[in-house]
Amino acid sequence: MKFTILISDKQYLTKEGLKSIIKYNDQFELIDREAGKPKYWKGLIDEIKPDIFVTDHQLYGSDSELYIEYLKEISNETNVLVISDDQNADRIRNIIDLGVKGFLTKHCSSEEIETSLSNIVSGSRFFCQTIMSIILNSSKQPKVASALEHLSEREYEVLKLIGKGHTSKEISEKLFISIHTVNS
Repeated sequence: MKFTILISDKQYLTKEGLKSIIKYNDQFELIDREAGKPKYWKGLIDEIKPDIFVTDHQLYGSDSELYIEYLKEISNETNVLVISDDQNADRIRNIIDLGVKGFLTKHCSSEEIETSLSNIVSGSRFFCQTIMSIILNSSKQPKVASALEHLSEREYEVLKLIGKGHTSKEISEKLFISIHTVNS
């Protein structure tokens, strides 16, 4: 029995490279159709029912929200393999949490791609070494940036002035707010 693979990737070289790897592996059969943009995925996957769906979530720009929606839906029916050069650990974790079975970078070797496909069809998950490093290294770093994201514009102004060495009184006078507001 051959396992079917459907690819959705706008990059010609990536698509052709994947096709070449799949073509020489007797375990897999490439479905010769382009899945296109995320809004077409659900219907096409319902129609074709591939065993593995390969895509790159970063290539669809404004459709990235749709990508997330459809990925949730299709990962219950089809094994999803993401091959992307995304370096954002939080985004990678979010994609993995949607139920994808594998996540590779576009720098992986053909052997690593074949291993991921074989693992996925056997019921395992596979994440390349680069993706694992990104995830593991990011969990060791303090979450300072995320704390700053939750500050209001005014709180951020106060924080910058504190960092410059201004006193609470000086800040309250400079920003025309009470000293109690500055302290809180």
